[in-house]
Amino acid sequence: MTSSHQTAFTTTDEFQSSMIDGLKFAMACLVVMIHVDGGLISSSYSGTYQGGTFDIIHILFAQGICRIAVPFFFMISGFLYFTHLREWNWHIYIKKEKRRVRTLVVPYLLWNIISIAVFIGVKYAEMMWNGKFFYPTNFIAQQGGWRMFWDCGRIIDESAVNVLGITMHNGFPFNGPLWFIRDLFIVTLFSPAVHFFIRKFGASFITLLSILMILNIWLPFEGMSSLAIFFFSLGGWIRLSNGNLINFWGRIKALSYTLPALLLTAAVICYGKFVLLYQIVIRLFAIFGCGTVVNLAVDLHAWKGRLISPTLSKSSFFIFSAQRIFIIPLAVSIVSWIIPFEDNGIVSVFKYFASSTVCVLLCILLFLLLKKLSPKALTILSGRRL
Repeated sequence: MTSSHQTAFTTTDEFQSSMIDGLKFAMACLVVMIHVDGGLISSSYSGTYQGGTFDIIHILFAQGICRIAVPFFFMISGFLYFTHLREWNWHIYIKKEKRRVRTLVVPYLLWNIISIAVFIGVKYAEMMWNGKFFYPTNFIAQQGGWRMFWDCGRIIDESAVNVLGITMHNGFPFNGPLWFIRDLFIVTLFSPAVHFFIRKFGASFITLLSILMILNIWLPFEGMSSLAIFFFSLGGWIRLSNGNLINFWGRIKALSYTLPALLLTAAVICYGKFVLLYQIVIRLFAIFGCGTVVNLAVDLHAWKGRLISPTLSKSSFFIFSAQRIFIIPLAVSIVSWIIPFEDNGIVSVFKYFASSTVCVLLCILLFLLLKKLSPKALTILSGRRL
């Protein structure tokens, strides 16, 4: 650790904790950029790198750089889950899972309920305005009823097929991004097995999981993705090996800055054209991309100190959970109203970044408003992370 780190933080753990908080916010912003659909910005969006300037930029971020975010969240979750673990027994396991019920399951259910309620409310008002009828019970039945809390949405195109030709359903709940929370809780239930295999086989276990993850060979049902099990285990392995994220990724700092750039270029070229190859490349990119963001955060901290205020750091979970509840379309509408120019490459690129920024700002505004009006409700919705 450099002297500039030490002037702001007394220990490596303090510095690492601050870095993780800052990166959580950054990753939440990247998730927003994934979900700002190119079609909302430009009617001429083609979705391939052979398109115009906007197409390439949108793919570069939404299908490239931003794909680091969820794997990074899984890795951090595994790292923190096994932190301060002096011994492993069933008492500790039960205690940890009870805490995950409060921090994961409760907000998962609440955010899905809110999402469903808001959608039904908007749809009902819209239909009434047009003089039509909307039946919430019919809508819920069409969505699969209780499956709205598990996998009412599914990706079943060729991007869901792995190298063995098996369809990995990629199902998600009504509030789509929360599939991450679902899979994270499920993988923590198997943490005793993760702990055992890490202690028993170490790097060999992680290497095997990395191969299975890159090729997307895993159990073909929703709830425990290859992405979740690998990156959670990777974080746990780093922690249980008495390591920290800074030292671990710092060993391959040069590689973490060069290899992801090459993989990212290949991913953009393959996207929409060579679907299976894209899936393999982007998963490989995600592994080394986690090292990129950690090393970049360390370098930025050394240069400027704390990058993100505690308030922004605490809003990360709220941004992640709230963004798809009509906030993204609202943000795009606001930006389009402010910039009423016809679509062209540069204007569309600007609208994309502006819409993503406005979405994050709206989420932060709601976060601060709820913090003032009902801090207890916000605490529960944020998984007690405040």
